[in-house]
This record gives sequence, C-alpha cells and structure tokens, in this order.
Amino acid sequence: MAEVRLSDGTREGTNKEQFANAITVMADQLRLMEQKIAMAADKSVRDQFRVNKDELSRTQVRMEKLMEKNMYENKKMSPHLKILSLPKQNKNYSKKCL
Repeated sequence: MAEVRLSDGTREGTNKEQFANAITVMADQLRLMEQKIAMAADKSVRDQFRVNKDELSRTQVRMEKLMEKNMYENKKMSPHLKILSLPKQNKNYSKKCL
C-alpha cells in the first residue's frame, strides 16, 4: 500500500484503485498539455509560412515590375533590340502548397 504525506505531516494510506485513478488523471493532464504545445507549435509554423509566402509574393511582384521597367527602358534606348522575357509564373502553384 502506498503512503501519501499530507500537508500537516501525517500519513495516509491509499488503495490501488485510488492510486490508479490519480495516475489516470495525471496522464490525462499530460496529454492535454502535450496537445496544447503541439497546437501552439503548429500555429507558429503556419503563421511563419504565411508571412514567408506573402513576402515571396511581394518580391515576385516587385521583380516583375522591375523587369517590365527595364524592358521599357531598353526598348526606348534601342528600339531594334529584341528582348527576351521570362515566362510568367503559374499563380495557382502557390495555392496548391496550402
């Protein structure tokens, strides 16, 4: 039989059923804590992914604008020069990643 020391210093014996119940309660509490930690980590990863994805999208838009500006300036400087443009990126690709 296990003994539990109470706050006043006395001892009290517990039976196996009480001990099993206490272990079950602690296991449930640990599972809940683990679940909360996992959910917080998942949220953090998801939020950082969205931030990075948005930043990448803004960078791609800036690059396209700079390329267009560069092509316009090159055509203006030498109208007979043929400038190759890069293919447009598939906009649906980023949606598939989610």
